[in-house]
Amino acid sequence: MVMENNNILENMECHKKCCCAEENVSKTHSVVGRFFTFCALHLFGFDRHNTTSCIKRKQMKEVSRDAWLQSFALLRSKDVPSNLQEVYLIVGYRPNPSSFSYCLKSIFYPTNEMMNFWTHFVAFVILVYRFYTIFAYKLQGPLNDPLYYPVWVYCFGFCGMPFGSCLAHLFNCYSRNVREACWFCDYVSITLSTFASAIVYHHFICPYTCIGVSYDYYIEALGVVSILGHAACCYSRRMTSGIRYLFRSLVFVFLYVASTLPCAYLYIFRAAESLTLMSTYDVHDDKRCVLDSTNFMPMLSLVTIFCFLTMYFNVSKVPEKYFPGTFDIIGHSHNWMHICIGLAFYFQTYLLEGPLLEADARRATNTLTPEDLHITWWNTIGIMTTTAVCCFATSSIMTYNLPCSSKKETTVNGNCR
Repeated sequence: MVMENNNILENMECHKKCCCAEENVSKTHSVVGRFFTFCALHLFGFDRHNTTSCIKRKQMKEVSRDAWLQSFALLRSKDVPSNLQEVYLIVGYRPNPSSFSYCLKSIFYPTNEMMNFWTHFVAFVILVYRFYTIFAYKLQGPLNDPLYYPVWVYCFGFCGMPFGSCLAHLFNCYSRNVREACWFCDYVSITLSTFASAIVYHHFICPYTCIGVSYDYYIEALGVVSILGHAACCYSRRMTSGIRYLFRSLVFVFLYVASTLPCAYLYIFRAAESLTLMSTYDVHDDKRCVLDSTNFMPMLSLVTIFCFLTMYFNVSKVPEKYFPGTFDIIGHSHNWMHICIGLAFYFQTYLLEGPLLEADARRATNTLTPEDLHITWWNTIGIMTTTAVCCFATSSIMTYNLPCSSKKETTVNGNCR
């Protein structure tokens, strides 16, 4: 009786969708609208003529889709261990473990990781080209000039983040331990990109010698906080799926605020004060002037919006939460998260470009030196290298001590197989 009732409800729902689809076709007047509505009817298996045919077409569509995905050796969520499942994604899973060649070829397969790879790969290419144009066509000095140390750190952090994420999404099906190591390295790249933005803010947007406010050891302290934040993100993979995304997002939000808020505060409340003091005391030393950062607040606001949209998609799992099975291959929340963070990085390069070009022009006229901006090897390349080594060491320790989180996994000598 229960099965019969379920069949009746399914038939009624299917008939309702068919009628609604037919009504939408009749209300669509443009040729283009009729074409896309017609395609939607057939893609989703709706038939305008009768309910029985609608149900059969729906079943045939699911069978043909499963057969098509199986031709690429892809699995459904029920066929993979629970710790390898993504929330609300039903199909498109790659087998784990997989061969190295299969991992490479899978970027052209209809998997739920395909667009995750390509969205970050495109962002990586765009960012590399942006930095290439800056170094090749806009800067006047030699590339090993100490004035450019923060820019090299910034380039490494921002280009390394999408590249590291590409590798993580590409090889996370090689084995379980490699999967976890990939995500740990992904967290390293995110942490370092945030830390790199703090370094370049510190030296170019709000240099304390220009504004008159010294926050000594800020970069060193933020490096320690970044290492602890990365360790917390690695540990979050041992949490339940309902908590880990929120916890991880809050950690990254904290790192973003810690790297951005001090500079924003100094820019808003102290830059104007510094200029006023210089005007009052008739100070004409160009070394005391605030670097060009007229686009700082508009660009920072835009970057912040995209960063919080990134967190929203990571936590909410929209749109697949409301349409399970529809956006498994293209259009799920992780794709949109990559697009938002890529846009945030792209606009942030324009936030840096104005102060950098002014500093470069004044270096050429001997009115500004790296010492004026408190640029040294240690508080740029040195502290970034130290932070990166500590983060990778943390990832290695966490990978070696992985617990078996699925009942389908067994242990060999205490380690997950």
